[in-house]
Amino acid sequence: MKFISLKFIFISLCVSLALNLEAKDKAYDCVDCMGPKAKIIDGQPDKKPFRELVASTQKPIAIASTIVTDVSVIKSISPRESYQDAFCMQYEAAEDTVDVETIFEKMEASPYTSSLNEFWSTPACHSPRKNDTTVPILFNTATTAVRSEKFPQVVHDYFVLDKKDPESWLKAINTKTSDGLTFLDFMQYSLNKGNYDSKIAGEAAQRIVAYLCKNGGVYSKYVATSKCL
Repeated sequence: MKFISLKFIFISLCVSLALNLEAKDKAYDCVDCMGPKAKIIDGQPDKKPFRELVASTQKPIAIASTIVTDVSVIKSISPRESYQDAFCMQYEAAEDTVDVETIFEKMEASPYTSSLNEFWSTPACHSPRKNDTTVPILFNTATTAVRSEKFPQVVHDYFVLDKKDPESWLKAINTKTSDGLTFLDFMQYSLNKGNYDSKIAGEAAQRIVAYLCKNGGVYSKYVATSKCL
């Protein structure tokens, strides 16, 4: 089995156990944690999504229990890292801005809500654009520029407008990848590599660059060849 598949099983197991042990009692009674897609039936929140979530964790746990023999490997993955990895994957799979808003709700419902900004400024996400590096969550906007063009604005508005915490926004976009790239550098890298093979994707990428420039983004590696207009 490939490492990434095994890691996914580990993450699923750890997150599922953490949810069951630390958040189960609260989850079923928390309307706010259900996000904007929650339904109200007969004056009560629809609990079906949470039942489906619990059911969805059973298969990964069953698989992990039959495969994992080295318990020390699981112990090496901390609960904090498990949540981080889960949020990285959820962001990469996000289809629209509502999905990003839901990620914030899940972060706020996690045991690490007091350090929520660190989820966005930690370079711990796998990057499909650069397999040899890890990046902060927002940087993977570059992977699906057309679909995720508006995602940075959701994060900006959350920190700057809702939380009055512009510093966390700046950390989210200017913290460097494991090989020294800021978000603007990462976008420039993707543009230089010709990763946007359609006019629509290229234009979306350029609009992301313009938004970052307008809202505090800086270059580091490409500072001599690129600048904000």
